[in-house]
Amino acid sequence: MHGSVKAEVLAENATLMALTAYWIADRPERFATPWTPEKTAKMLRKQGQYDVLKAFGLWKFGDLGAEGKDRNDPPRN
Repeated sequence: MHGSVKAEVLAENATLMALTAYWIADRPERFATPWTPEKTAKMLRKQGQYDVLKAFGLWKFGDLGAEGKDRNDPPRN
C-alpha cells in the first residue's frame, strides 16, 4: 500500500524522537560546541538564506559571512 501510515510505526518513531530530544535537552553538558557568529553567517549565506532572512528582518549578522568581511569590519547600512 502506497501512501498509508502504520499507526504503530508512527507511534514508535514519535516516541523515539521525543525521548532523544528529552535526553539531549536534559544533559548537564553541551551536546556540541556553539558556532561563532562568523561561522553561522557564512553557512547561512552559503545555503542561500541571506536574502530571505534579510527580507523578513531576521538577519542579525551585519556583513559577517560576506566575502572578504570579518568581525572587525564596520557594518554597512
